[in-house]
Amino acid sequence: MLAAEPQHFSFELPAAFVPLPLRGEGSETLRAPASARSTPIDGGFRVDGGADFALEVRSQPLPIEQLKAGVAKASRVFEDRDTVVFQAASGLGFVMVRELVPEWDENEPARFSCSSVGVSLDGSATRAENLRFSRAAVQEMVAACRSLDLPKLE
Repeated sequence: MLAAEPQHFSFELPAAFVPLPLRGEGSETLRAPASARSTPIDGGFRVDGGADFALEVRSQPLPIEQLKAGVAKASRVFEDRDTVVFQAASGLGFVMVRELVPEWDENEPARFSCSSVGVSLDGSATRAENLRFSRAAVQEMVAACRSLDLPKLE
């Protein structure tokens, strides 16, 4: 459980966010600011939409339980089934894992991690490096990550 009293967050997707294909038309999408752009990175994509919106989406992440175990309990300010928000001296960051079931193969779910830029994920720890995001920015980015969707069959 959380080391301190958990903070309350509201992960509501702003109405102005638009669908952004991560790797071009017909690919995975998430809703992001209209100015956001997706660029490939090792193992996934970085989505930048201004100073207060920068996240990374990767496929085949570690299980959320392992990522949660890597976040120091004292720095956790929110935790639920698929998301951990944590605090460092310079700001907030988050990591979440989404499991999506494709229309074309219900037996083969696709897993993705989505995290704020500045979070380093590896097998032993989830480290916060240069976290710089405000509470409002984290709330919007988590909402965007929760909008992650697989392509649809035509």
